[in-house]
Amino acid sequence: MMNAPVPKSVPKPEKNEAWMSLCSDPRWKFQPIIGVGEEGSEGDESSLFFAEGWDVEEDKPESSTDNRIRIVPSEEEDMIHRGALAPRFVFEARATNEPRDDDMEVYMRRLICVLCKRFVIISRPSADGDESLAETEGMPSEGTRYWWRYWDNEGNVYQVNMEKFRNSAGTLSRDYGIDCGFPQNYRDLKEATSCHGMPPGDFKPMAGLIPWMRVSGSVNSTGEECTDLSGFWDHAWAFSHHGTTRVPLWDASLKILSGLAGVPDEKYCHHCTNPVEHVLRRCSRCKLVYYCNMNGSFCQREDWPDHKKMCKYFPKSL
Repeated sequence: MMNAPVPKSVPKPEKNEAWMSLCSDPRWKFQPIIGVGEEGSEGDESSLFFAEGWDVEEDKPESSTDNRIRIVPSEEEDMIHRGALAPRFVFEARATNEPRDDDMEVYMRRLICVLCKRFVIISRPSADGDESLAETEGMPSEGTRYWWRYWDNEGNVYQVNMEKFRNSAGTLSRDYGIDCGFPQNYRDLKEATSCHGMPPGDFKPMAGLIPWMRVSGSVNSTGEECTDLSGFWDHAWAFSHHGTTRVPLWDASLKILSGLAGVPDEKYCHHCTNPVEHVLRRCSRCKLVYYCNMNGSFCQREDWPDHKKMCKYFPKSL
């Protein structure tokens, strides 16, 4: 991947039959979590729970899925990060462990669940101190190993064990939510492509290249950054909970994939983050971001130096 070409535009995932089949399948496409606000929003989290810890039985190995998770309603915990909350069945289910080397089917279904925000981080059994999400208010700690679960709309739960959170997207220092109004410290696209593959949605790249975040090896084998399951979950967390992967082309591509999966537009001002109840402005080129009209076109003008880094990957005819 070291000689990977630098991508020039967003991919066209709508031409991939397998991806579009997932996006139209009720099992995988976006559906609001029942009881969690309207339109899948996070307005009412009374149906969400937090995995406070594990009841580990001495005669069973630490990796056993038979260990019982102690779960509590989210309203009983103060300030737990949304990424550590999920419906009760997700924690109670006997999860299907993912294979270490994924195929394209596994990769695609994991990706669509992430984009639909059907995934959760869980402390590993026997975790204590800062390794326990109960001690960090649900925020992952860099260098700590976690379990990840994601689920489909039929109640099937899938699990990835003991992946180390490395913060390879570099967004852990950002405040919860989306930082706006400040220049973004973006990553070099050529270097990011060499490490993690072609842009999201390029499911059939040229020979010798890999799809975005598709497992290609272990970071421990060479000492250099490459795509593995840890890298995938690092960037899933960054995009879902910090609003960016710090690579503009990846952000744009992930927004397109989300739309194809049926994820509703997040209609807030991309500059000042004010909710946009009546959309008055939207970028006419990429049609992915919105702006309020409280101060004329002030927000859109102020955001342009930052937004143009993403928008340039769209043809003007869009």
